[in-house]
Order: sequence, then C-alpha cells, then structure tokens
Amino acid sequence: MVPNALQRESRGLSGGNRQAGARRFVVQVLLLAFFWGASVGLQALAGAYDVDLSGYPDETGHFVTGVLVQDYLTKIPPPSLVPFAKEFYIHRPKIAIGHWPPLLYLIEGVWFILFHASRQSALALMALICAFLAASICDVVRHRWGTLAGIAAGLLFIALSFVQTQTSEVMADMLVALFGFWATLSFADFLVSRRAPDILRFAAFALLAIFTKNSGLYLALTPPIGILLTRQWGVVRSPLLWLGAFIVAIPTIAWVAWSSKYVASSWVEKPGLEFFLRATRTDFVFLYLILGPCLLFLTAAGAVHDSIRPRSSRDFLPLTLLSAALSVLLFQSIAPAGIESRFLLPAIAAMIPLIFSGLIWIADALRLRAVPMKVRALALLVIGILVSPHQTFAIPHKPYRGFPQVADFIESQPALRQGAILTSSTADGEGLLISEIAMRYPSSEGFVLRASKMLAQSDWLGRDYKPRFESAGEVSKYLEDLNVDLIVIEDRAGFPPLEHQDLLLQMCRENPECWRPIDIFQGKHAPDLKGSKIFVYQRIGVSDPSGKKIHQEMEEILRRTIGQ
Repeated sequence: MVPNALQRESRGLSGGNRQAGARRFVVQVLLLAFFWGASVGLQALAGAYDVDLSGYPDETGHFVTGVLVQDYLTKIPPPSLVPFAKEFYIHRPKIAIGHWPPLLYLIEGVWFILFHASRQSALALMALICAFLAASICDVVRHRWGTLAGIAAGLLFIALSFVQTQTSEVMADMLVALFGFWATLSFADFLVSRRAPDILRFAAFALLAIFTKNSGLYLALTPPIGILLTRQWGVVRSPLLWLGAFIVAIPTIAWVAWSSKYVASSWVEKPGLEFFLRATRTDFVFLYLILGPCLLFLTAAGAVHDSIRPRSSRDFLPLTLLSAALSVLLFQSIAPAGIESRFLLPAIAAMIPLIFSGLIWIADALRLRAVPMKVRALALLVIGILVSPHQTFAIPHKPYRGFPQVADFIESQPALRQGAILTSSTADGEGLLISEIAMRYPSSEGFVLRASKMLAQSDWLGRDYKPRFESAGEVSKYLEDLNVDLIVIEDRAGFPPLEHQDLLLQMCRENPECWRPIDIFQGKHAPDLKGSKIFVYQRIGVSDPSGKKIHQEMEEILRRTIGQ
C-alpha cells in the first residue's frame, strides 16, 4: 500500500486497464490484511494482549492521551479544549499533548470511537500501522524483484524481534516510520518527475511524520542526502523543491518553537562532538544487534550495488531509501533526546529493500546456471535467517506487572470508582494503573492521583527530585485531607527507593486501624518480574468523594508543571 505506487499505476488506466488496476488494488488490500494478521499473531504470541502496557514507560501516556481525544471528540457541542484537558488530567493525570505532537492521539481518538478504548483495540491499531509499513515495503520490493520477494520482504520486516517489540507497544515510532517511508518514496518520484504532485506528497507525509513525533525531523536531511547520492544537482534549481521545503518549514518551526519549553526538559544529553561520536557508535551497534551480521552484510551489499549500477534507468528509489536511513542515523547523532534503538525504526524500514538488492546481486554473481536466480536468492535468504543470532527473530515477551487485576478490583467496587485512588511506584507503575482504569470506566468517575506528583516534586524525567513531606504523620494528614480511599504501591526490584514511597508504606503499616491491606492476587497471576510487589491498602471508613481539595491540589500541580 504505497501512495505514490498507486498513483503511478493509476496513470493512463482506461477500459481493460481499469480492470487490471482494480485487480492490483485488490491484491494490495489482501496483502495488507495478510500482514495485519501476521502482526496480530506475533503480538498474541508475545502475550501483549494479556498484560499491562508495560513494554515502555511512554506507552501509558500515549494511550491515555488517546482516550482524552476520544472523550473530547464525542462531546456535542465540543467544549473549550484547554479547560477540558485540564479537567481530564485532574481525573487521569497521564497525558502527553505538548510534549509530543497531536497526530497519533487524533488517530487513536477516532479509532477508540470506532472500536472502544482498550488494550486490544490499541494494539490492533499498532499492528495495522505495522502492516501498512510492511505492505509498503512489499510493494517496493515486488516492483523490482517480483511478488514473492515482496511478500518475503514484508514478512522479514514484521518478523524482526526489534519490530515485534515496537508493534507490541502503544508508541509513536511505528507511525513516524510509516509516514517517513511514504515521504521518502514521494521524494524519489520527484527526483524523476520534477512534478508538483510528488513534492507536495513529500511535504504532506513529512508533516504527518513530524506532527506524530519530533523524531520525524530527520526528513529534513533526506532531500539533501538524496540529491547528493543520486547526483541530481539540477533539482536544486527547481522552484518546486523550495516550495516543498517552505510548506514543511513554516508549521514545523511554529510547532518546535511552541513545544520547546516542554521538549527541552526531556533531553537527557548535551549536544556536541562527544555526544555525536558516542551516539553514532552506539547506533551502529544497535543496527548490528537488530539485523544480525548476515542481514547487515546484505544491506551493505545492496547499498553498494545500487550506488554503482548505471544511472540510465533513472530509478532513484534505492538510493533515496539509503539517504533516508542515513538521515535517521545522522539526526539521532545530533538531537540530544537520548540514544535508544527504537529511534532507528524508520532506518530499518528503509533498509529492508536494500537487503533484497544485495541478496539478488549476490545470487546473480554465483553464476549457478542450473539453478534459477530466484531460487538462489531464496536459498541465500533462508541461510541468512538460519545463521542469524537467536535474538534477531526471537519473540519478545512483555512482562505482566499485575495492574489489570488491581483495576478489576477497583472497577468491582462502586465506592472506589467514585473515590480517590493514590498510586505510587519506584518505576512507571503509576501510569500503568491510570491506563488500566482509563480502559474500564469514564474519566469523569473518581480520581487517580500520582504519588510522584502529590507527595514529591521532580521534572519530566524524575530529576531534581524532592519529597514534599518529612514524616509519615504529615503524609497521613495530607491524604486524610484529600479523602484518599485506596493506596496502590508498586515496589520494583532494582530501582532506587523513593523517600515519599517509603513514608507512604510506613504510614500504611503503622496505622492498621485506618488502612486495611487487600490481597488482590490471591495466588492468581502474580506479577512476572522477580522481586517486584504490589501493595494495596483500603481506607477503613467512609470518605467524602466530592474532590474539592483534589481539584485545588491538582490545579497547583498544573501551574508548577506547565507554568500556567
């Protein structure tokens, strides 16, 4: 399902050609469904549908923000956005608009309206995005090497353990990779056609990638690197190129300027030569671990083959894909947002067609006349997969952290649904409980409070940590004023203790007349992580669920957090 490929195939269709075009479209839809099914199957094998959103800490923020957009879109007439978002945050304090651009959340919101906000529907959406990307890779490869090679390319992408991990998480990186891939194909078309529709499609897909996540800014580097690799110097003189750049630049600059006050607080590195060299070195290690030595060798061979082959064919797509992969690596070595393998997903997608270029080149060089070239290529691919390290295609299992059972218990207690719940964790457990509750009942019911916000202060990444209270008695008085009904504490092994959580545990254990421990698990499906425990304490007695004090406290927290 490649937009520019569909456009190329539609040109000149008439009469009988329209039937051929319709058949091609049906084939592409069937391939999309096939890849979607394969992605969902691998998610199920990984256990993603049965556990918390525990793959990466950002998952819960992405999910809950999608629920926010769903709630907003279903309000008739629509209320004022900022007050609505603030009220939602007071009840479910785990939203991320501002820190991340809004496109993923808009897609999630519409999807949740259609298919309900749940773990299953969110993961099905991630699998669909992955399937679109796999189908796009398939389309590129099958146009060069045939349908079977295209299907193999799509399956190879989906089956990579790295891609399986990304597909089993509710994250923005896969959507960035999809829009970035389509933008790259559009720019390759523009290098050939020099036509306005192609550069306008590049601009549109580049903006979609950037407004999904700031890592989509790597696409600013793809055109200059692509022009350099293809040696199409004349395109620099085309006004259309600069029109596309202008269309992308204006909204991007406006967004970056507005969101910089939120994004800068999440930078974990300082830009400079030392970071550039370390990030570059680490990213190449990531590529080796993701693809393994055989696939990485085939990628390099494909890049060499597509670089040295004659330019007369005017097929600039392979080198444009190479420029996209290089753009990702260069951008991630410059931007100080951290060094993580997930940022390389757009590069991996662009490298899969290069793997098949290298595969065909080597198969053709073997000169085994008795064996058809496609059979040689298939044999080489199978050998490459078989000798790859186990982790290249292993099924990654998400850990079960236990919060679905906690949320089930809360949902079964009408008083708790309307009351105030305090959640605390030495890791990312606060967001896990909030997301599980957001799946079960409306955000207008009750409050979920984060101990890291109510009992302590820190920045987005937990730096500059400072507890707000010095004794368990002070914590007890504060929670009594807030009328907290339930306390959920996750103690994660291997994470440093937090002073406010230690005080919270001390308060509960020293006041059994006020706080009754609840055995949520009762021997059923306890958390998978060794050494991790969840403690649940319920207040003895009746509290006032009005939430007036909670509103006052959360308004103050919002003012401290976003400066409003």
